Amino acid sequence: MNNITHHISNTWRILCEESDTREFGKFIAPIVERSIVPEWLEENGFSNAPAPVDSEGQQEKYDILTDSGVRVQVKFRGAKSKSGRPVLHMENTRRSTGKNAGKGSAGGQVRSGIHDSDVYLFVIPMGELWEVEKFEYLVIPTVELEDPKMEGYCRSSVSAKVMDKWLNENPLVTLSM
Repeated sequence: MNNITHHISNTWRILCEESDTREFGKFIAPIVERSIVPEWLEENGFSNAPAPVDSEGQQEKYDILTDSGVRVQVKFRGAKSKSGRPVLHMENTRRSTGKNAGKGSAGGQVRSGIHDSDVYLFVIPMGELWEVEKFEYLVIPTVELEDPKMEGYCRSSVSAKVMDKWLNENPLVTLSM
């Protein structure tokens, strides 16, 4: 049996050949969250650390904490609509029981509360899915993502209006707000 490095490399090769954005996204999401975004933040003057664990041993409902206290939720989103616009969905697939039960969950899809993080940082590949140097970083304050039909919870996806507003803003300035 080959070692894990072989299997990671082999899976990477297969996913790149197939260009299946859904499976590729699941594979690369922890790499983006744990390595690429922290490096990007550091390169741009934001010291950061992974989110701490709560009293039950679970990670907080955000991914990264900056040294200035900004709680960052990271999402890698490679899918595009027919028009070429990024598709920025936000729901998470989780059990909708226990701590995920309630108004923000339905059918295994759990919406984040608007107070669970300060910003969403979307990493959007603008070239091939694996071309890190062509990733675009979009930062949106979480309160901008509130669903008017589900007060206190984020929308299931980012609207075109909200996306366009924050695409015109410098993500580093947004992180500093």
